Amino acid sequence: MKKFVLAVCFSLIATFAFAHEMPAIKAMPAEFAQVKKLEGHWEGTTKEDGKDKAVVADYRITAGGTAVIETLFPGTAHEMVSIYHTEGEGVAMSHYCLLGNHPKMTLKKTSDNSLFFEMKGHDGITSTKEPHMHSLLITFKSPTEITQEWTNYENGKAGEKAVFTLVRK
Repeated sequence: MKKFVLAVCFSLIATFAFAHEMPAIKAMPAEFAQVKKLEGHWEGTTKEDGKDKAVVADYRITAGGTAVIETLFPGTAHEMVSIYHTEGEGVAMSHYCLLGNHPKMTLKKTSDNSLFFEMKGHDGITSTKEPHMHSLLITFKSPTEITQEWTNYENGKAGEKAVFTLVRK
């Protein structure tokens, strides 16, 4: 009897899931299309204490093409994730940082080859004095090379910048 009830429940769930049409996905901003072009595996370097350090970034499109997951330093103790998505007519991202916070940034400026994201307020952090990543500039040097310039804030002021030069592999 249990198997029969489970089979009926599964049939109802499947019928409901497949009988309803997916809602039409609205047009994505052109800037989000730029982010989606990052899909794939990237490798490069950054400077740390004056020495080159390896950087790896993986980009994966998810949620029916409505979000892009960026994983920096995948599989390491320094792994961080950012999720890019549309928000209203613009593009936003949340950065899940190894600092233990998740600042939310919105796209503030664009050009033919760059996207500049910046925090507004303190969404994702406890206060603006908390150390956090405050902005990100992505520069598209070519279809196979980008730079990321992350700006850290502490005590409400800009501090160190981490610059990653990445090449598509």
